[in-house]
Amino acid sequence: MEAAALKSLCVVCLSLGTPSSSRVSRYQLGLLSLLLSRMQNCVEVQVYDPVLGETDAKLLGGFGYSCIAPPEAAAQHTAPVGSFTLFFMPHCDLELYEAVLRANWPQCDSGAYSGLRRLAILGNSLSAYADRVVDRGRYGASEYVENGSRQCREMPIADGSGDSRRYSSIYIAWQSSRTTTCPCK
Repeated sequence: MEAAALKSLCVVCLSLGTPSSSRVSRYQLGLLSLLLSRMQNCVEVQVYDPVLGETDAKLLGGFGYSCIAPPEAAAQHTAPVGSFTLFFMPHCDLELYEAVLRANWPQCDSGAYSGLRRLAILGNSLSAYADRVVDRGRYGASEYVENGSRQCREMPIADGSGDSRRYSSIYIAWQSSRTTTCPCK
């Protein structure tokens, strides 16, 4: 990730669940809050999950987060020029990762473009998803996830020991180079 890209940060949290009634959702909200407490430049946090109720919206509002709808708007959020977007999406399904990457993959008329430089994903491993797609013979069904897995670096956020086991399947993914190839070619 480029340091210049971090001048302003927007976080889009997808499929959080219901923190008012789910322990797993509270763990994820705790992780999100901890991460944000370490970031000085976060300007906006948007949360979407179809199961969020009024109690959850009030709880999230207390953190300064806004609830957004519908899911298409959340998945199609793109980073404005001069800012950076972190998609916080632990344990989301393949289709949501595909939608986020498709919406944020720049059009590729020239053959060389900046790719996903203003975007990072904190969630499941793109490589693991791509491997499962190939293993199931569905190659091509998730072209953006498959291409993203090849063009992004991934790093687990926890080592899997002690209390960090809860987060051992969560990775941060970001584009590893300035120029990428277009998944639609």
